[in-house]
Amino acid sequence: MDAKGPHGGGLLTGRPTRTGARPRWLVAVGLVGLVVGAVDPLEGSVVVLVGSGCVAFGTHLEESRHRKAAAWGFVLVLAGFSVMLTVTAIGGVGGSTGRSPWWATLVTPFAGGWVLGLVAGVRAHVDAYRAGPRS
Repeated sequence: MDAKGPHGGGLLTGRPTRTGARPRWLVAVGLVGLVVGAVDPLEGSVVVLVGSGCVAFGTHLEESRHRKAAAWGFVLVLAGFSVMLTVTAIGGVGGSTGRSPWWATLVTPFAGGWVLGLVAGVRAHVDAYRAGPRS
């Protein structure tokens, strides 16, 4: 038995397992998380973050040509998520807080990362579907 495991591949190597299965399900779960979490951006932000991470990790394991876009989408979602939590923790923006509503523009990486992750995930999933099972 070598570092690749007893069957020459596995989930963490990104190579086909003994049955030829690939981690396509991870991308699919991530896409569902991105769509479901977008229903309510504040409370669903955790779901979007996890979904974006699943898409990025799944495309990385599949060695998809869209893995860089998915990774950048995850980084942007993470940055926007961090800003969203910070702004919420300090009391929000606008109204009687004394902070200009323009501070809310710092959350825009969240939306950009969401779109980038969604597009990269869909394109990777379509490419994997067209390629068929790999052995």
